[in-house]
Amino acid sequence: MVSAHATHGDPRLSRFDPLSRVIYFDDFDQGMNGWTALVGNYEGSIDTMTRSYARHTQPMLSQITHWDSGTHGSFDGTYALKIATRPIPGERNTAIKRITFRKASRIRVETYFAFKPEANELKLSDLDVRSVGLLFDLQDGKERVMPHLRYLNALDGQRMNKWQFKQRSTPFRAIGSRSETVTHDHLSPQDWEDIPGAAQKLCYNEIPTKINWHYLRFDFELASMRWLGFQCNDQVFDCPGIESISIPAMPNLACMLNLVFFCESDTSKRAFFYLDSVLLSGAARSAHFAALRAGETASGERIHRDAGGGRGLRAAHRANLGRRRAMLRAFLVAQHHRRALVGGGIAFAEGRIGIPAPVGEGDAAGSDRRGIQRGLRQPDWSPDVVLQPLQQGGRSRFRRLGLGAGSHAARGVAHHRG
Repeated sequence: MVSAHATHGDPRLSRFDPLSRVIYFDDFDQGMNGWTALVGNYEGSIDTMTRSYARHTQPMLSQITHWDSGTHGSFDGTYALKIATRPIPGERNTAIKRITFRKASRIRVETYFAFKPEANELKLSDLDVRSVGLLFDLQDGKERVMPHLRYLNALDGQRMNKWQFKQRSTPFRAIGSRSETVTHDHLSPQDWEDIPGAAQKLCYNEIPTKINWHYLRFDFELASMRWLGFQCNDQVFDCPGIESISIPAMPNLACMLNLVFFCESDTSKRAFFYLDSVLLSGAARSAHFAALRAGETASGERIHRDAGGGRGLRAAHRANLGRRRAMLRAFLVAQHHRRALVGGGIAFAEGRIGIPAPVGEGDAAGSDRRGIQRGLRQPDWSPDVVLQPLQQGGRSRFRRLGLGAGSHAARGVAHHRG
């Protein structure tokens, strides 16, 4: 019998090829998922921000609605993440998600994307979007590395249809008077280079309101900070010798793992870059971590685990495992008796089980029904507090359950246990 592929457990993942550990899977039908605008650095005044960064705007969720056909929707839902430029030639915009990594291993980003110009003319407009692309902003203990990949669709009205990379950035400059912050424009239009043998024509379709989705995968090795390759639709590209922007490590960016998507306009129209979903995955753990996950220490000693969180059980807890059934039974009996007391006109304090509250005339007359309903709410603490190990004897047992040893409720429950 042929077993199903692991990713088929979630049908949304079956169109991807993730590595063994999914770091995040952002389906934009579920919201923004932490994606935001790439804001430039500033200090003292927002006017100190580099102009090209200051012009970035916030990405948005879009139903991809057009004037001629209505709502288009995303690849497999309603919403896509939309990155839109201003209607100026050469203008760009971005979306970024900022996280950190736990292990310097191989990583893979996958997405389904589409790009179109704003449909404000009744013409093909296939050369109005200059480029779309992605980059990582990474840092280990030695260096900060920024691999850039873009698909150059057109440049100054000329068809290009090729993939490019970048290994140089603009010089750093200090921001503000304290020199605590610096900046550089690594997305500037200069210094892009062609990836050898990486020409590719993508499906555009006949008019700006017809969208075809494309698959993109990019692989990178964090341990060596080098490219491993990428794939777009049916073409796979190896990247031997492709370099990234590299600068010395900065003091406050340890284990940084930021992912950016960007687009550029080539004409006086807004360029739209749509992302249906983004999946970032990483390679398997090392043998050391695999052994720990299987329930062993580094020396091979087995770790005792409970069913709740996989943590090692202490000796004191092991002794109490056999009492759980008795504790649960006592708890349910107390709850049953509590309901009977409420029905008889005794109110209970909101949020705590089995602690009598003062009863007013209105309560005794049964007119304050809302107060009784509040008393029936679930406790505001974890059930683990109720089901802690109990001492032997009725007094200690019911004091644990919130029933005073000398109270009418405690005596009633003890009588019920009979």
